[in-house]
Amino acid sequence: MRVRKWAFITLAAVAALQEIRSVSATEVCSASARQANLDFTLHDVDGREIALSHFRGDVVLLNFWATWCAPCRVEIPDFIVLYEKYHERGLVILGVSVDDPVPRLVSFVAEFRMTYPVLVGAERRDFLDAFGQLAGFPTSLLISREGKVCARYEGLADKTELEGRIRALLQPDRSGSLGPGQ
Repeated sequence: MRVRKWAFITLAAVAALQEIRSVSATEVCSASARQANLDFTLHDVDGREIALSHFRGDVVLLNFWATWCAPCRVEIPDFIVLYEKYHERGLVILGVSVDDPVPRLVSFVAEFRMTYPVLVGAERRDFLDAFGQLAGFPTSLLISREGKVCARYEGLADKTELEGRIRALLQPDRSGSLGPGQ
């Protein structure tokens, strides 16, 4: 009985990995996907100005979160892993805090060892509204190299599905280029 259980688990894991590999960029992002408004500049937790337009040509995971949000705390470690795994290939993860002042954010970022940029969005209603109503947190948008919003996750994002979509969007284009951040 134990052997069957492990065999089933192994087959399920292999199937999940094949599913990650089999998704294409065209399946992830339709031609009719809306363009993301990246014409904003926000400050990060260190006070630096970050222009989102700088990330055109990269795959961007824009994650709106709050320090009090339990699902946000669950997905942050997964985002750290994804960022470290795919950043060199052109993935940018931008965490946008919607609640706390900078001193609280600095300690939160240190506590969670967040390696990707964390932006201060608490008082930027214009920026928050540009990405549609945020009904709850976390809310994440996956934006293609072409600047199209390919996926929206409201609540905890499924890491396997998200990674599959990221991998598909990072695939080389027809010229063989991986784009910025190769």
